[in-house]
Amino acid sequence: MEKSWGIREADAREGIYHDIVGLFSRTGIASDQIMENVIRMTLETRENKGEVPLSKIVDWSLAKKAQEELNRR
Repeated sequence: MEKSWGIREADAREGIYHDIVGLFSRTGIASDQIMENVIRMTLETRENKGEVPLSKIVDWSLAKKAQEELNRR
């Protein structure tokens, strides 16, 4: 988070991590709305307030592939 998102404060990173972990569903895939809220909260803690598209942060392809495999069993 420090390198990618520019969040320097360890307490802020830890808080964001714990908030994010609790948002995931049983499949491990969070909704776009939830992720957009996480991005918004993260941007509020950054010095650089530029927009970050969801596609630069999330890639559910592996989780979706795993879920498909589990559904076949």
